[in-house]
Amino acid sequence: MSRPRTARHTPPTSLSQPILEGIGLAKTTIPGMGRRMLLHAGPPIAWALMCGPMQGAIVGAIILEGWAEDAAGARKLAESGKINTNPVHDYGAVGPMAGIISPSMPVWIVRDGEHGHRTFSNLNEGLGKALRFGANGPEVLTRLGWMAAKLRKVLAVALEVSGPIELKPLNRSGAPHGRRGAQQECRRHLAISQATGSGATQIEGQPLDVAEVVGFIAATITSS
Repeated sequence: MSRPRTARHTPPTSLSQPILEGIGLAKTTIPGMGRRMLLHAGPPIAWALMCGPMQGAIVGAIILEGWAEDAAGARKLAESGKINTNPVHDYGAVGPMAGIISPSMPVWIVRDGEHGHRTFSNLNEGLGKALRFGANGPEVLTRLGWMAAKLRKVLAVALEVSGPIELKPLNRSGAPHGRRGAQQECRRHLAISQATGSGATQIEGQPLDVAEVVGFIAATITSS
């Protein structure tokens, strides 16, 4: 498992100012993200030493990316060493539980307004079975495909409407912490766009179902 050595930053002398500034696909957003690469939580680890949920999540990610047709083929590919697996932290990213990020997954882009660094996180999959716990059935992969194809585009429109969102004020105002607070803020702007018609209704000729996305975000907030 080869991975690039990222430059070490000088420890900051002042506190960071996290700003949610965008959302994009991992393959075009995370610097150094390779075409056949999967990022995972924790330190470097070989496939054979990964826990069951992490292996299950990697199997699901391989199928999601179309690198194998089924779980048996995905396991065989993972065992072969032909998939490059690296820790999320080596790429300035984070992920919950198994922490898997694959090239086609959408990720939040958070910039440190004080020091300029950018970090990345995958999105909350919501209630029920989820890749982060190692589930890789059809319902999980269908949801992940919807998140990449539709949810990402609607959230991008919401951020265009709102502009960059400072995350610390959300905490100071009593809003839920971290990504959950960001989800609430995006939900608020999505609802405003839906009510006023000020948000874009189509991207690349495809209609955007804002109500569906608002409902999904509401469910993920409840499950957080």
